[in-house]
Amino acid sequence: MWNTIRVCILGLLVTAGLARISVSGEAPGVQSGAGLRRAQSSRGAGGKLPGVGDRVLFTFVIFGDHKTGGPLMDANFAGMKRVKPSFYIGMGDHFTSLDNLAGFDAAIRKAFGATEVFYRRFYLTAGDNEAGAYAGRQNALGAERPFFHHARLFDRKDDKPLRRTIVDHDARWLDYYAQLCVGGLRLHLVNLYDQDSVDMQKETIAFGERVSEHIRKTCPGEPWVVMAHDGDWWRRSFGNGHAIYACDLLLGASWHVYVCLGRQGGGTCMAFNTSAVGRGGRSWYAVMVLRDRFVLLNIDDKTFAVKGWPGCHVKPFGRPGFDGDAAAWFEKLKSYGEGIEGDWGPEPGDPSSFGYKRLGDLAKRAAERKGLGGILERLKELLEDPDEAKAAEAKRLTAEIEGWGRDMLAEAEAAAKDDPLRAIRIYDSVRSAFAGHDLAETARRRASELRRESRGHRPQ
Repeated sequence: MWNTIRVCILGLLVTAGLARISVSGEAPGVQSGAGLRRAQSSRGAGGKLPGVGDRVLFTFVIFGDHKTGGPLMDANFAGMKRVKPSFYIGMGDHFTSLDNLAGFDAAIRKAFGATEVFYRRFYLTAGDNEAGAYAGRQNALGAERPFFHHARLFDRKDDKPLRRTIVDHDARWLDYYAQLCVGGLRLHLVNLYDQDSVDMQKETIAFGERVSEHIRKTCPGEPWVVMAHDGDWWRRSFGNGHAIYACDLLLGASWHVYVCLGRQGGGTCMAFNTSAVGRGGRSWYAVMVLRDRFVLLNIDDKTFAVKGWPGCHVKPFGRPGFDGDAAAWFEKLKSYGEGIEGDWGPEPGDPSSFGYKRLGDLAKRAAERKGLGGILERLKELLEDPDEAKAAEAKRLTAEIEGWGRDMLAEAEAAAKDDPLRAIRIYDSVRSAFAGHDLAETARRRASELRRESRGHRPQ
């Protein structure tokens, strides 16, 4: 039995070690059954409408395929700034020549005062036009790729990331994986290099496979975006059932039309193709990030209004998406933007110093395996073991494991006043992890109290 306990503890410690490679954000805490129905009812029509308690944590913008500066980009940036993005995602084909790049820089300076301010929060992929412009010809595979350097993602000399948000990359094609930590969440952003006219390279496919498996296994329920330039690139490069289809947003750009392609590859992802500046006025997405979902709005680049039908899509993290009420969510977006001074929302933080404490993260991972309550029960039997060394080790492990639970309860209690939904998720994780233990009963009771309060039925 002692060997069994050691194996269980070792498994938990190994899991925690993996989590520390990319420090965890908040415990996702998936609800089910009646609990999920109650949560959805508070959002209005299952999330199609914003609910009273729905708070926008931050926003970001997705745009691409403009190939120009000038009045069109001036109009776009003017609208984008109104939603106060924390960062921008560029989908490639941003210029066809170095002159176009100078025009793009001029539009940035006009909108933000300096290019450095914008590029610090700009995450992009690249298309044929960037490669062709630097190689002096179109569709040049293996061109120098200084556009990535220009966007200040990588060092020009050795291809090392310049931003601490980039936690993994492949310098051969400058594929990269960034963790953007904002508003109490950690967003996973994976960029894969894919031109319109050339198949995705085997090194890029291998990078996508490795990173996707890592995120799916170690970060379930956390927001996740994957992008490459070509339209529908995933069908040619990744088969059905691949880990990449477990992401939330799957982005392509080169079709030059706005379209939501829905679920792909048998996963829960929601796929989108972005439009191009000047193509029917539907050129960029404003994305609101809530505690448990994305809300995407397709914005007209001239009138700053939701464009087309449905114009709004809601994507819960880790679950299938659906159409939302465009008018209601657009009001939510405008309210968020008007409530922030300046041009920017909160800046993404450094993943190495973000999120749960180590023990909190370990408890979260244990919760997914529902293991600690049973381990504590088996440790009780060893506390009276005649072998003093085993008894002492059992006592130490018991104190350490129970300490994890108390740390999580304390963190939930601290969050209860300002962010009760986050507190409930932490309580639910403790209840699951410590099933059969007093800590689980304490967590259950406090989560129930907070749920009653969040429905407006405060205990007398």
